[in-house]
Amino acid sequence: MIESTSQFIALVERDDEEARHDLRYREATEATWLEILRSDDHYVRIVTLNKTLPESILRHLSRHGSSEVRVDI
Repeated sequence: MIESTSQFIALVERDDEEARHDLRYREATEATWLEILRSDDHYVRIVTLNKTLPESILRHLSRHGSSEVRVDI
């Protein structure tokens, strides 16, 4: 489970096969996803790659100002 924004950022910065897998399949709480999304716009599209996002986060992303983000989800 992704426990924090700093843990998420560490996965992004590692940029290896295991980290990419974790970014796609590791779960996080709704609060953690929101914290990540609010931390830096750079991470929004990376978050959309995750296959375990809660419905509430998908709804949040569906209202994002970027059409690219909306298409990603």
